Amino acid sequence: MRSPYIAVLCFAVVSAASAQNAPRPYEGAWNWDRAAFVAPDNMPELHHMVAETMLVYRDDGQRFAAHIDQVFDEGQRRTIHEDFAEDGRPHAAGTEMPAETIAIRVAADASRHVVSQGLGGEIHDMLCHVSGDTMTLSCTGRHVMPDGRSGDVIYIYHRDLNVIPVS
Repeated sequence: MRSPYIAVLCFAVVSAASAQNAPRPYEGAWNWDRAAFVAPDNMPELHHMVAETMLVYRDDGQRFAAHIDQVFDEGQRRTIHEDFAEDGRPHAAGTEMPAETIAIRVAADASRHVVSQGLGGEIHDMLCHVSGDTMTLSCTGRHVMPDGRSGDVIYIYHRDLNVIPVS
């Protein structure tokens, strides 16, 4: 009886290792590290999210597709499905109407330049990259509020090897 279990376990470990070493390092499951989050104190609206998970099931330099779940401090939840070209042009993102916009451009070093504009007019201008061991996704950049407040932000995500995207 142990043989099938061991075979399944070995398959899962090999599959996770293959996903980790895949040439598409952004693909996979990512959990946001709220403790590592950095945002200006004068932007309390940025401090309401308490959890975020992203399942990036396509990011090949041509197209980005992901399922994103967010939880906010008063229990509100939001699910976003994204699927658009990585061409640097703004695309409608998410499931809300009117939609937020997001533009992703692949940089020469394989990092991602991500510019998003929220429903209220706030803008995130971020540069994202995956660590050499493919276990950490870091996005650093600037957030600008419609009223002119701006400041540096840092988002850190850690890969969840227990979830493997199906593309």
